[in-house]
Amino acid sequence: MKFIVLDIEWNTDDKKEGVELAACLLDERYNDIADYFNRMRPENMEDLSKEAQKLLHLKREYLKKEKTFKEEWCHFTEWLKSY
Repeated sequence: MKFIVLDIEWNTDDKKEGVELAACLLDERYNDIADYFNRMRPENMEDLSKEAQKLLHLKREYLKKEKTFKEEWCHFTEWLKSY
């Protein structure tokens, strides 16, 4: 049996869009098998709140090249399938 510890950092505005996705894949003894981390861009870059920018040390310009939550989730599930 394997376990996933998932951490999603959310934009703090009313849109509630993810801006970071991190995960640890653990074995049955809770040993770390693999780690995953990627940032995501909000669907509308103007929705990235000032609070999220400050807390996560992010700038809108930095996230422009990142995938959306839906795109990143697909990438994450493909990564997970490899284990």
